[in-house]
Amino acid sequence: MAARSTYSPVSVNDTGQARALRRAESKTSVTKPRRPLSVWTFSLVIIGLCVLFLLGFCLGFYVRESQSQITNIEFSKCDGVLQDDSEQSKLAALHEDIMYRIRGEHVLKFSQEFSYQDPVSDSLFEHRLEQHVHQVLEQLTLDDLHVEEHEVMVTYCDPGQPNHLQVFHKGNDTVLESIRLTNAGDDTHTLASQTITENWKYPFVAFSPAGIAEGALLYGHYGSESDLLVLQAKGVVLKNRIILLRAGKLSLAEKVQNVADEGAVGVIVYWDPADASDNPDTPSNISYIPYAAAAIYTTDSSHLLVPRIPVQTISMETATLLFKVLSQEEGSVVAPTTWSGRLQVTYTIGTKYNNGNISLRMTTFNKERQVTVKNIVANIHGTSEKDRYVVIGAPRASLLGASQDAVISTNLLLQLANALNTAYSLKKWKPKRGIRIVSWGGADLANIGMLQHIVKHHHLLSWRAVAYFDIRSLMVGTDIITAQVPPGLFQVINEVTLMVPDPNDADHTIQSSWQEMLSDNQVDARSSAVPLASYHGDHSAWPFLHVVGVPTISLQYRDMNNFVNGLTVPVYSQVDSEHHFKYHIAVMRVMVQILVSMVDDQIIPYSLSGAVSELSAILWQTSEFLNECSQSMHDLEDSLNLCSELEATTKVFEDFIEIYLKKKDLLSLRMVNDVKMMFDKLFIIYRKGIPRHILYPLDERNIMEEVLDLCSAGGIADIWEKTHEFEDSTKTVLLQALLALRAAN
Repeated sequence: MAARSTYSPVSVNDTGQARALRRAESKTSVTKPRRPLSVWTFSLVIIGLCVLFLLGFCLGFYVRESQSQITNIEFSKCDGVLQDDSEQSKLAALHEDIMYRIRGEHVLKFSQEFSYQDPVSDSLFEHRLEQHVHQVLEQLTLDDLHVEEHEVMVTYCDPGQPNHLQVFHKGNDTVLESIRLTNAGDDTHTLASQTITENWKYPFVAFSPAGIAEGALLYGHYGSESDLLVLQAKGVVLKNRIILLRAGKLSLAEKVQNVADEGAVGVIVYWDPADASDNPDTPSNISYIPYAAAAIYTTDSSHLLVPRIPVQTISMETATLLFKVLSQEEGSVVAPTTWSGRLQVTYTIGTKYNNGNISLRMTTFNKERQVTVKNIVANIHGTSEKDRYVVIGAPRASLLGASQDAVISTNLLLQLANALNTAYSLKKWKPKRGIRIVSWGGADLANIGMLQHIVKHHHLLSWRAVAYFDIRSLMVGTDIITAQVPPGLFQVINEVTLMVPDPNDADHTIQSSWQEMLSDNQVDARSSAVPLASYHGDHSAWPFLHVVGVPTISLQYRDMNNFVNGLTVPVYSQVDSEHHFKYHIAVMRVMVQILVSMVDDQIIPYSLSGAVSELSAILWQTSEFLNECSQSMHDLEDSLNLCSELEATTKVFEDFIEIYLKKKDLLSLRMVNDVKMMFDKLFIIYRKGIPRHILYPLDERNIMEEVLDLCSAGGIADIWEKTHEFEDSTKTVLLQALLALRAAN
């Protein structure tokens, strides 16, 4: 039996062991060396196995990826920064997938179930729509879903008797005209439709108090401050009189406040055909009496400015009658030519004092009713900037005859929520910044649901809201898309409209079609831009912009001749249904692409240089106009100088942005986004406690309409004190913006 081998450590101090080592070395030195073939063979085997493993891994990866429509996107857990260009491409593919999940067939099915007719607040149909929205959102994976309830006191018409006007002779109290303020069919319809309630049986102005107003009639144009200066210059007294005003230019609540402050006892509002190109709600039927609502945000304790004197709408036909009455009054003052509209009548202001022979009695039977306005709010939290979010909202109700599109907009809002949920469910994607999805209640009551939300969250929205996406009305025509956005977002509009197909020509994008049309007609327009429209003068329509300074994004398909064809939004919706809602879908896809850029781009895609450059152009145009109308007495030279400094400072600031991006300096990049989010807020000013963005509205020449209004009154009234106020306000906001950017640098 062989002896068991044993092992013991070798000691270099053991001489016996040393001799043994030498003998072993001697034997080894004469032994033929072994060939190293086995080592190389082993190495080749290992290398071969590694290659096979890598091939198998790559094949498995390829198969797994080919089974998915879009590639999963991995974000750094610590900072949320995309790792490289390939991941940015994957993110762009995911964004595109979200966009193309908005489809016309879903709109068609929803519209067939819920009809094309928008409901009014508190109707059976509106409650049904509310329940459906909540049920759909409950089924999605959202971080938060809740319902805000706001108790609001609203005045409605009395269904038992319509409001009415009486024109009578003051001397013998003889009634010359008695007008029941009703539309055709108001007295005979059964209210069987679930879209309305008996509170909307007759035309009225929501929030107008009930009462009897009696006094001489007076035409006050739009009821703006400059209009009142003209009346004052002509020696016309407003006290104890009923004022006839045109709709448009500013909110109805502001009009009423302006004339009530001068002692007026009542207000009558009509829509003039001359305003149709700016106001899609202008009726095409001269006998139709529109519905209206008068409420706007204010800084006083109630946060809501509503009329304190009776207000009522009338038809163009009745307005024509009242102008004829005014022209028959002895001593009537002829209206300035700039106050004339397109009614077939002479525009007359009326007598200077409340002592004419003809008087007007307006009776409103409006009844107060407490209404519960519900906003359905869903939140998707951001992954890396959890305290920031965009807001996108759609109304569930629409004012009768107004240019909203509540049913279709609600469906598109739900489609977006589903698309975002699908991106999370399939690919675990969540945006860097949050998304707040809101179904607004009370949109037909001067956007009261939105106003109450802003009142409740004013401080947080001021600091955290990146932008508001308004999808209440996406189609009032079929020719071209128009964008109502702040100048800082022009660039992202250009980029996105180069991606979305033109619904009228699938071989072109929206923007390429627009540019081709301009070229064919040899029109000189801004390069690479779709038509841009300023926010119209009714501040109550844009509360996110005017109250909290949050950039508001609103896009529409319109006709080239704007709104003068007389078609209503429900009619356009039915027209679009024949084309699978391609116009609604095109607008919504543009909105979605902008939205995902807003929430996922490392730097918020708001161009400060673009905003300041456009601001400079606006100030220059406005200054030139002011200088001309004041005969070289006034201009905005000081503001232009500040704007030049602001442009230089912005350039330095944007140079720093490039440095921060290269260094991946996350803290500095967050500061950059802070400045971008703050910029529009610096341009909020307050007049009589009502906040407004000083730049809007603009006319088609990029001239600020406040200056246009002042200049139109300049040949008649002393407007220069108001002009100084405007100049001071402009310099103040520019200085704020300059100091803020310098501090950031």
